[in-house]
Amino acid sequence: MNLIRPLSRLLLAMTLPLWPQPSKADAAPSAPQALAALYQALLQPPTRHLQPVLDQLVEQTGLDEHQVRQQCLALLDTLAQKRKSKSDAWKQLTQLPGAEVNASSADKFFRTLLEESRLILSKEGDFSLDFPIKKATGRARIFTDQGYTLLTQAVQSGLPETEETPSEFGLLVSGHTTRYEVDKAPLFIFFDSPDEAFVLEQVREIQRFIIPRLVKVLPQSAAIKWAVRKREQNALIDPDYQLVFAVSTLRFTGSNRDLRPCIEGTVQLVETATQNAVFESDMNYCTEEAGSGNTQTLDMFYDEVASQTFALVKTFFAARR
Repeated sequence: MNLIRPLSRLLLAMTLPLWPQPSKADAAPSAPQALAALYQALLQPPTRHLQPVLDQLVEQTGLDEHQVRQQCLALLDTLAQKRKSKSDAWKQLTQLPGAEVNASSADKFFRTLLEESRLILSKEGDFSLDFPIKKATGRARIFTDQGYTLLTQAVQSGLPETEETPSEFGLLVSGHTTRYEVDKAPLFIFFDSPDEAFVLEQVREIQRFIIPRLVKVLPQSAAIKWAVRKREQNALIDPDYQLVFAVSTLRFTGSNRDLRPCIEGTVQLVETATQNAVFESDMNYCTEEAGSGNTQTLDMFYDEVASQTFALVKTFFAARR
C-alpha cells in the first residue's frame, strides 16, 4: 500500500481544527488552504519523503522551513496533550467507526504516529514517510487496511461538509479485472452451489458489478455533478475526471461457517484535461457483515466496496476546496 497518502490525510484531519488562523492583514494563505495544497501535492506519486512536504508548506505559508517544522512540532505537542488529558477530541479520534479497531489499539496507533512524526520533524534533512505508518500499525497490532480505514475516517471527521467543493465535477467511471488464479473450493461453499460454471461467473470481471454501484453512489458527494459509465460515453459527455477501479484479486477469509470475501485492487482518478493521475489509492478491503453466514451472494459485499471507494473519492474532492 502507498502509505504516504494516508499519512497526509491524517495530518490534514488532525491539524485543521488546531492551526492558528492568520489575521486579515496576513498575505499568507490560511492553514486549511495550505494543508489542502499539501494534501494535493502528496497525492502525486511517487512523493514519499518529508522534504516535498516542507517545501510545499513553505511556499503556501510564507514561513521558512525552520518555522514550518516548529509550527508542526507545536501542533503535535498540542495533540499529545489532548491525549494526555483524555480530551473529548482525542476520544472521538480513537472511536472512529469503520475500521473494526478497538479504542485501545486506535490510541496506540495514533500515539505512535505522533511520536514518530515528531522524531523526523525534529531532525534536519529528508526522511521517508513510510516508516512512521508501518511502525504505528505494527505497534498497535492492526492490519494495514485497518490503519488505512482509520486514517480515512480521521480525514472525514476533520473536513466539514460545509467546506466541501460545490458540485461542479463530472466523472467517467470504468474498471477492469486482472486475470488471477481462483480457488474454487470456497466458491462452492459461499454460493452454496455445486455448479462450477455458475460460481466462476460470479467472480469473473468483477468490475462489472462494482461500476454500476459507483455510478449510483458518487453523485451523493456535493462535489460531483454526475457520474456515467465509460461505455455510455458520447460526444455530449465531457468529464472532468476519469475514475478507474482496477481489481487484482478476490479471495475469501474466515471459516467454512462464515466465509468472508476480500478484494484487492486500486482506485485512480485521472484529470481529463491533462491525463495526469491526481489520485491513486490501494483498495484492500475485507467484509465483516457480508459473509456466507448472512448471505449467499456478493451483492452486499459489492455495496460495501462501492461505499469504501466513495469515501476515498469524497475525501479527495473535499480537500480541493
